[in-house]
Parts: sequence; structure tokens; C-alpha cells
Amino acid sequence: MERITPLSSSLILLILAASTHVAGSAAAQGQEGSLPTTFDGGPVSKPSASALLAGFQGMAEDDLARVHFDAPGDGSLWCAGRTYKARFDDRGATYVPFLGSEAAHNYPLTLRLGGIDLAGEPLFFDDAEAVRRGSVVAFARGSVIEEYRVEPTSIEQRFVFMSLPRTGELTLRIDVETELGFLETAEGFAFEGAAGGVRYGRAFALDAGGERLSIDTVWRGGSIEIQVPAAFLEQATWPVTIDPVITTFAVDTSTFLDILPDVAYDMTNDVFYIVWERIFSATDHDIYGRTFTSAGVAVALGGDYIDITGDDWREPKVANNQIADQFLVVATEGPAGSRVISGRTRDAGTITQGSQFQISGSASGEKVHPDVGGDPSPFGPTYYCVTWERVFNSGVDHDVHARLVRSNSTLFGASTILIDNSGGTFDINPSVSKSNGPPPSTWQNWNIVWQRLDTTNGVFNILGAQLNWDATTLRSTFPIETSTFFNDVFPKVSSPADAADGPRQYLVVYERDDGPPNFSKDIYVSALVEDTLVDRENLSGLEGTGAAVDQFSPSVDSDGLEYAIVYAETFNPTDHDVYAATIYVCDHDLILLEGHQNLAFSATIEGMPEIASIYSGGGSSTHAMATWWDAAVDNDIEGGVYATPGTIGVNYCGPAVPNSSGFSGRIAAIGSNSVAANDLCLLAHHLPNTQFGYFIVSATPGLFMPPQSLGFVCLAGNIGRYNTLPILVGPMDSVNMPQVVPVNPPVPLLPGQTWNFQCWYRDVGNTNNFTDAVRISFVP
Repeated sequence: MERITPLSSSLILLILAASTHVAGSAAAQGQEGSLPTTFDGGPVSKPSASALLAGFQGMAEDDLARVHFDAPGDGSLWCAGRTYKARFDDRGATYVPFLGSEAAHNYPLTLRLGGIDLAGEPLFFDDAEAVRRGSVVAFARGSVIEEYRVEPTSIEQRFVFMSLPRTGELTLRIDVETELGFLETAEGFAFEGAAGGVRYGRAFALDAGGERLSIDTVWRGGSIEIQVPAAFLEQATWPVTIDPVITTFAVDTSTFLDILPDVAYDMTNDVFYIVWERIFSATDHDIYGRTFTSAGVAVALGGDYIDITGDDWREPKVANNQIADQFLVVATEGPAGSRVISGRTRDAGTITQGSQFQISGSASGEKVHPDVGGDPSPFGPTYYCVTWERVFNSGVDHDVHARLVRSNSTLFGASTILIDNSGGTFDINPSVSKSNGPPPSTWQNWNIVWQRLDTTNGVFNILGAQLNWDATTLRSTFPIETSTFFNDVFPKVSSPADAADGPRQYLVVYERDDGPPNFSKDIYVSALVEDTLVDRENLSGLEGTGAAVDQFSPSVDSDGLEYAIVYAETFNPTDHDVYAATIYVCDHDLILLEGHQNLAFSATIEGMPEIASIYSGGGSSTHAMATWWDAAVDNDIEGGVYATPGTIGVNYCGPAVPNSSGFSGRIAAIGSNSVAANDLCLLAHHLPNTQFGYFIVSATPGLFMPPQSLGFVCLAGNIGRYNTLPILVGPMDSVNMPQVVPVNPPVPLLPGQTWNFQCWYRDVGNTNNFTDAVRISFVP
């Protein structure tokens, strides 16, 4: 939408998202930026178990994958999702959580826009009828459009302002009607009854340029007030929205016992494929999979067995080959003691499946704990990398092996790749990155990690290796974590970050048992480039969750610049939940961007989470899909779409002139535009390797080509250079911005200012070049 006046473009406030679950499966905890959420009833601090199965068990799986709409003729519009229904009429929206067929009656929560104030004066709006456009229900209220985006397991509310007549603080009042009790929590508001209730989370504002700000959300005796500061609105790049929300959904709710899910993404068809292990009998486990859109909606006829035979298939993993538009599912096959690694391909678009085939070779010992990484390159040839644990001498000598696999289900190379075949070492639980990263192929490496027993100290350490795209180069075993006291186990590793010409950064996450006296479990994160440690942090410590609860079973993937981590957390011995966090690396430091975001919150055990980013399948979105297991009733599989906060500011003047790597240099801003937070990170990437450069800054945009430069300066006027912050292009580097802007004369960084940033760097042949530029408006 065109900007008309400084405050006359659309202001979009994404206020609520309703995430529900099917019978006994995970209900998302009320969280920042989301509401309402159906949850099982019980104590205020934690919902108790409630049998939600009865009302939905008879529905076909595809019926549960869509929203049902109806207009009964009284002027209202109704919809029904998996575990809620909702009414839209001239009173507003009424959300009715499903709290079990045995509930005495419905417990609706009605939300009505009660008032809008701008700069302390009322902003008038009209009553309106609900109008449906596809999956959106809208009320055109004159000065504001109130929208509800309806998904099978979520309802998202937005307020869209087509114009604002004046500047000032914007306050929305949402009147609430319900017989449920009210309680304020750290995450927002809870409306509770004996059978359960609804949660309303606190909100974030996010403008089109990526500027992100917490919005005050307060309870005013029967109403919820949401307040957007004037300073944010005055400097915002329009439109403005709330921080992307998490949407959870049920993957499998059959009566089978289903465990150990995994997920991968295909860019061409914009779908995720989730696979899991299905227990048919004690000696016969099958593998089932189902396709979902990137929004988490099940694809019709998208579910099939990878193995339905009488053979025993377990521990499934999945990855994508982008050029083939295909997934490969790998698993262990056979009875304990003689297991092998087998696989099967599945076309991402036509859902055609190849024949089952064996991947592990004839080496002695059984093969267990497989994993698989894909290749997002659009240029062939490309392969899958399958890793596994070989049992040479049970409990004494285990090894890590691998094999590349073609998309036609044949093996590449003459024999098994010996990632680590050392004698007398106990190497177990290998994991390979979901992909080897984007081209060029010179820097496409699968990251491989595993745990090894330190027999001297009786603890496990974390080791790693790298294998390039065609297995011609192996960076052999190197240490990642070698503590002599702590027990470090179950490592997972991300896809490499998006850098063009040089070694690529990646993240390793693992579970640490801190030992006595607490014996607590935490998630540790290590950032590496090749075999060199960049930084290591305790994720649990960064989030401030404390030692009272355990965090474990982590998984990680990259969106190219940031890293999304999912993990399980103990609420009590019979109740585990699933959380997500976003990490980035700035100036060689690991920094928490968003922490402790709830994906699954119920009174059951939810765990075994896995995550795959759209980036790992060749896409460029910040979205990822997580999947996990829920022990409720009959062991279901669930999933969630998680959006990392992404970059901030508005990029312009791009793409830049390509450099010697063949790519255009890029600049990105991560963190926040808050002066008080002082956590803005500028990151330059897609630059030539082993060169150096500086970030430059100006209040004025521009465009000119200086002498002996291949690229353009996108700044003008009084241009400053961060001389104290030189960067060694490696080919990705970053710096934390100081509070003083080095123009002439230097000035303090203050709220209300807008600055333009760019990176100048050397290129081969004694030439210079520039990235594109980013414009950032700063707030308090």
C-alpha cells in the first residue's frame, strides 16, 4: 500500500492467535503475541489433564485438516476447527474452546472492540456485519478493519488502520465477556474454569521494516488494553504488525502408538513432510508420513506408509533433495542384533514413492541410529548424506559411518564412508545437518556430530566432522565439547549459514547433565566455523529459566542468518512441554534473540522435538516447522510452524554489484532498534573470503560510484566509518553497534533518529565493493 502521509498508511496490529489441540494432545501455552489458546484445566500454574478425545475421534483425518464454515441464516457466521468453534456477528468474535464432551456446557469468550483512542482522543469506528473472504472473516468498521484469519488450529486477529488522522499513542480496548475466571500470568491472561479455558498472550509490534517492539497489554477490569507508543508509530515503516506467532497443529491423532517424528521441507512444492514410527506390535514397527503446507495445513491424500510390511522399521529420519523435488526417509530395518539401514524416496509433489532399498553395506555389526541430510542446490548432481552408528563390539566399540545416496535410490561411491572408525571408542548417536547449505558447491558441507564416551572420566563428550557435497573431502574427527566432568549427550547440528565464498558457520546443540549437587539438565549451544569454536553458551542460562526445571532433547536448524532451536522441558516427572528459541551470532558471541517460546503446553509428556527450516530445503523464509511426540492417551504426533524474528530495518540499493565470489554482498540487521536495549547487530555476508572491510553510516541515503570501486555507495551527506570495528570477511562477519555514531562530529545514538548503514570491503585485485544498504529507525 502506498504511503499517503506519515501516518496514513495501513497500521496492522496482529493481536491474537488461537492455537488448539485434539484430545489430550499439546495445547500451546499463552505466549507473547498469541491468544487465545485452549488448554486443559487445573491449577493456575499448570493445566491438568482433561479427556478431549471424545468429540473429535470420529472425524476423518482430512476433516480435521480444514476449517468448516456455516451461515445459519440469523446474520452470524460460524466456523469450527479441530478443537474450537467460533461465532462472528455484530457483537464481535466469540471463541468457544472445546473442553471435552463431558463438559456441563459451553464456556465462550466474547471479544468486542470497545474503543480506540489516539493521542488521548476517541477514534470513531462503525458497527459492521461479518464478511468472509476465503479463510478471513472481516468487519469493515470505517476507520479500522478488524480481521480474523482462521486456520484449522488457530484464529488470528488483526486490526488494520487505513489512515490515522493525527500522531500520538494508540490505545485499543477489547471488551471481554465470559463466565470463566480471570488470572494474570507471566505470559498474559488466563480465563479459567474447572474444565479448562483460554489464554490471552502479550503482544509485539513489528513494522514492515522489521522494527520490533513489545506492546503493553494490560487488564482493565473487564477489558484488555493494547497500547502502541507514539514514538514507534512516528518512526515505523508501514504497515505495522505483531511479531510472528506460533501456530500448532495435530499431525496424527490415530489410535496407533506413534513416536519419534522428523520433518523436512521441499521448496518447489512449498511443503513439509513429517514422518514418524508407528507401533503395530512389539516386533513390527512401521513408518508413516504425511505432507503439510508451509502453513501447517495437511495436504489432501498426503499421508502414506513408508513401510507397512511385516518387517520391523524404526527410528525414521527424513531430508529433501531440492533439484529432485523429493524426500528420502531412512530407518533401521530388521530384528535387534542384525539391523541394517534402509530407505525409501517420496516425490514431494506427486507423492509417488520409490522402492525400499538397503543403504548400509556389508560391514560387520548391526547398524542403528540413522540420520539423513539433503541438498538444496538447484544444480546437479546432488545427493543425500545418510549417517548411522555401526555396532562393532556391543557396548565397547561403536563407529560412525555414512553413505551418499542418489535420488534414484542407488548408492553413490564404491563403499561406506568411515566418518570415524577408530578402534576401541564408543561413538554413538550420530546426527547430520538437515542440509549441506546453498551453492557454491565448494562450501557445501554436511555437518556431522556424535557423542563419545570418555572412559577415563566416565562422561560423554561431543565430537564432529564435515563431509563435502560429493564425499571427496572429509574433515575428520574434531572435538566440540570435551568436559571431563559434565555428561554431554544427544547432539544435533544445524544446516550451515548462508555465506557464499568461504567456510560457513553452524550451530551444535546438546543436552548437558550438570552432575551433583543439582543433577539438572540444560541445553548447551556451540557455534563453529569448520572445526573452530566461535562461542559456547548455556541456552537455559540465556533464557533465565533457572535450575528448577530440566531442558533436554534439543534440535536445531538455520534460516541462513539465525538459528531456531526446539527442546523439551520438564514441568514435573509426568509432564514435559516443548519450547523454541532463536539464537544468532554477533561479533563472535552467541546472543539470544527470542527465548522460551512455547509450542506445546498440556498436562501430558510432550517431547522428542525435531525442526527443519524452509532455508534447509532451498527457500528463503524465516519459517521452520517443528514436530514432536505427545504421550497423551495413545501417543500422537503434533507439529508447529515457528517463525524466527528475522532481520530489522529496510534494505535498499540492492542487489549490489557482484564481487569476486560471483555473489552480491548483503547487509542484515539483527537484534532490535531499541537504543536502551543496545543490542543492534550489523552482519555482512556473501562477501569474498579473507578480505577486510568496515561498516559505514549516514543519516542520508544516496547513490554514487567512487573511483576504483566496483560497487555503489548508497549513502550521502555526512558519512561516518566505524574505524574501531574492522571486520575480517570470512565470508560472514558482524559487529555490535556502539551508542555513538561516527559521523563528523560524532553524535550519540538517540530515539527518533533514522540511520542508513552499508558495508565497504576489499575485493581481490586491490578493488573495492559495497553491500546493499539498510535503513533503521531507532526507538527508546
